[in-house]
Amino acid sequence: MTSKQSLSGRIVKSFLQTFTGSGVNFVTTLVSSYFYALFLGPSVYGVWQTAKVFLSYGTFTSLGIPFVMRRDFISLRSEGKFAEAERMAHVSITYSYIVNPLIAVVFIVIALVSDSELAVRASLFLVALLYITDLVSSMGNILHKGINDYRTVAAADIIYGIGTLCIVPFVYFSGYYALLSGYLGISLAKSLYYFLNRPFPYKWVWDPALLKKMMFTAFPLFLVTIISTVFLSVDKLLIAGLLNFENVGLYSLSTFLAQPVTILLSSFSIVVFTQLNEKYGKSKESHVIEKQVYIPQRIFSRILPPLIGMGVVALPMLTETLLPKYQGGIAAAQINIFAILFLKLANFSSSGLFILDKLKYTAISFFVAGCLKTFGSWLALKAGYGIESVALLTLTAYFIYNAMMLYYVNMTLGKSVGNFLTRLAESLACPAFFIALCMLYINFSPDIFSHFGINNGWVQLLAGEAMIIAAGAPFMFMAYREVKGFIGR
Repeated sequence: MTSKQSLSGRIVKSFLQTFTGSGVNFVTTLVSSYFYALFLGPSVYGVWQTAKVFLSYGTFTSLGIPFVMRRDFISLRSEGKFAEAERMAHVSITYSYIVNPLIAVVFIVIALVSDSELAVRASLFLVALLYITDLVSSMGNILHKGINDYRTVAAADIIYGIGTLCIVPFVYFSGYYALLSGYLGISLAKSLYYFLNRPFPYKWVWDPALLKKMMFTAFPLFLVTIISTVFLSVDKLLIAGLLNFENVGLYSLSTFLAQPVTILLSSFSIVVFTQLNEKYGKSKESHVIEKQVYIPQRIFSRILPPLIGMGVVALPMLTETLLPKYQGGIAAAQINIFAILFLKLANFSSSGLFILDKLKYTAISFFVAGCLKTFGSWLALKAGYGIESVALLTLTAYFIYNAMMLYYVNMTLGKSVGNFLTRLAESLACPAFFIALCMLYINFSPDIFSHFGINNGWVQLLAGEAMIIAAGAPFMFMAYREVKGFIGR
C-alpha cells in the first residue's frame, strides 16, 4: 500500500468515526430541537437561540491560543517532540482555568443587574456556568483530534446528542427552565467523559514565556475569531434588537436544514486538516493545499446542492405539518440554507490559509463580508423589511466570503487569476444551478400544479423531489467519480 493510499485510508476511517458520532448527535439534536421549538414556541425558542449566541462569545478571551495549540500540538507530535506538545497543552489548559471563571463572573453580574425578562436573565446565568463546565470538554475535543482519536470524540458527541433527547420530556412538563437545567447536566456529563479519557494527566503549568509566544502567534487567529464570531451571529442579534425574540425563533427555522450540512462539511474538513498536518507537518507545498482545499470543495459543491434543494422543496410541507407556528420563517430558511453552504465550503480555504500562515486574509475576508452583512441587515430592518432581507444579505455576504477566501489561497500559491476563476466556477456551478432551480420551483410550481390539477400537497412534494433528484443526478455522479479518485490516491 502506498503512502498516499494509507493517508487517504486514514482520512476515510477518521471521517467515518467522527461522522458517526456527529451523525448520532445530529439526529438526536435535530429531534430534540424540534420538540424544543414545538413546546416553547417562537418567542421563547428565540430567547434560547439568542442565548447560544452569547455562549459563542467566550472565544474572545481565548486569544486564539487553543487554535494555535491544536495546530502546533499536531505538528510537534509528528516531529516526535511529544514532551513539547504536552507542555503546550498544559499551558493552554492552565490559561483556560484562569480565564473561563472570570468570564463566568462577568455574565453572572450581567444577569443579576439586567432588567430583562426572567427567561433572558436565566439564560445568561446558564451561559456563565457553561463557560466553566465546558472547559474540560472543549480542551479534550482539541487534544483527541490532535492525536487522531476520533473514536473518543464520536463517543462524546453521542453523549451530548442522547442527553439533548433525554431532557425533552422535562421541557414538555416544566418548560424553558428545564431546558436550561438539562443543558447544564449534559455539559457536566460530557466534560466528565473527556476527563476520564484524557490522553495524559492534566497539570497546572504556568510558563509565561511560552504563553507569550503562543499569544503572539495566535494574534491573527484572535482577530479572525472576534470578526468571525460577530460575523456569524450578528443577524440574530439585530433581529432580536430591532424586531423581537419571536422573529429570532422564526429565523432559526433554517438551523434544522443547516445542521446536516454543517456536520458533514465540518467533520470532513477537520479530519483532512488533522491527517494532512500530521503527515506533512508545516509543509506549504501546492499539492498539500490541493488536497486540503480544491478537491474537497469541488466534491461537496456537487454533493450538497441537490440535497439542499430537496430540503428547500420539502420545507413548506414539513413546517406546516410539524411546526405550524414557524411558517413565517420558511422563506428566510430557504435562503439561509444556501448561505450556510457557501460559509461551510469556505472552511476548506480557511484550513489552507491556516497552513500557509496567511490568517490575515481570513480576517480581511470576514471583515469585508461581515460589514456587508451587518450594515446591510441593519438598513434593511430599519427600512421595514423582514427577516427574509436579512437572509438574502447573509447569502450574499457568505458567497463573497467564500470567493475571497478561495482567491487568497490561489494568490498565496502564486496561481493566476484565470486559475482562480476556474476554481471558483467549479465550486459555483452546481450551487448556482440549484439556487436558480429552487427559485423557479417556488415561484411557478403553484401555477403548474394548478394547471395540471395536482392539488394534493404530498403528491406535489413527491413531484418536486423527483425533479430535484433528476436534476442532481449528473452532479452526484461527477462527485462520486471524484471521491473514488481521491480515496484511491
